[in-house]
Amino acid sequence: MDNWKTGNLVANGDFNKGTVGAMPEGWELIAPNTALAPIFRLVKDGQKSMLMAMGNGRQECFGYVRHRANFDPEKTYLMRVRLKFEDIDDLNRHTLNGVFGGFNDGIFEYRKDGEWIIGESRFPSPENPGNCEVRLYFRFSANGKIWWDEVSIQECEPVAPRPVKIAVSWGTEDMAYWSNWLDIAGEKNADIALLPEMFNGKGVKDAEPLVDGETGKMLAEKASKYGMYVSASYYEQDGDVVYNSAPLFDRKGKLVGKYSKNQLYDPEEDQGATPGIGLPVFDTDFGKVGIIICYDSWFPEPTRLLAYKGA
Repeated sequence: MDNWKTGNLVANGDFNKGTVGAMPEGWELIAPNTALAPIFRLVKDGQKSMLMAMGNGRQECFGYVRHRANFDPEKTYLMRVRLKFEDIDDLNRHTLNGVFGGFNDGIFEYRKDGEWIIGESRFPSPENPGNCEVRLYFRFSANGKIWWDEVSIQECEPVAPRPVKIAVSWGTEDMAYWSNWLDIAGEKNADIALLPEMFNGKGVKDAEPLVDGETGKMLAEKASKYGMYVSASYYEQDGDVVYNSAPLFDRKGKLVGKYSKNQLYDPEEDQGATPGIGLPVFDTDFGKVGIIICYDSWFPEPTRLLAYKGA
């Protein structure tokens, strides 16, 4: 969709209406703390009008402009902004471009297009969108500047669904049980089957190679037989080091990669296990996934970092 204007819910989204030096027509400045209000104003670059925001000399600078937008229920919309900036080191920290009100959504990814930065996102509206407004934030920059050239929200084709069937499990059983469990998951056409931590019942002293041991071979065989992804946690012998690892096997039984538990529970270290390093993400045919294991979930950082990496 190259045309930013047709059906745009944001009237004056190109900032062509208004007086230079003042707010663009239809836009309102909101600053919860007036002492920290950034400077917003309409500027001209040749024949082109833009909305400029700049810091007020204080790092705590915070405020936004808003414009009313009316959404139809249960439609899909494409929101786009075109902007450029200077003295800004983290765009997602220093600006936020989104919809607020009856529902919230917005733009979180940007790409470079010549001298401009394009941010865009597709999202559905709920059954009752309510009263909504578009907001363009400028925040936490003493001297930075942002110029918005265009803001557009247009109805678009719905986002194609990506249904994923997940088989999950819990408990402590023997390998025969888990082999049968994977058969059941495969027969029910699971896209991915997830088994518990240390599901094979073997401790640190009984660790085995990740792929070539009894456990890895069984997981790979089931993944290949049923055309599903499979992941589980067990102790991996890697040279003279033992990790609590979770391999991910693809639909052909090939190893996609592994994650080794970063946050070991204290007794695991006492028994001789070594913590892993890094939080990888893995591409699958239904999306990008990350893995955490048990005690990892007690800490916010692993999940946050995986999300930053696109999981």
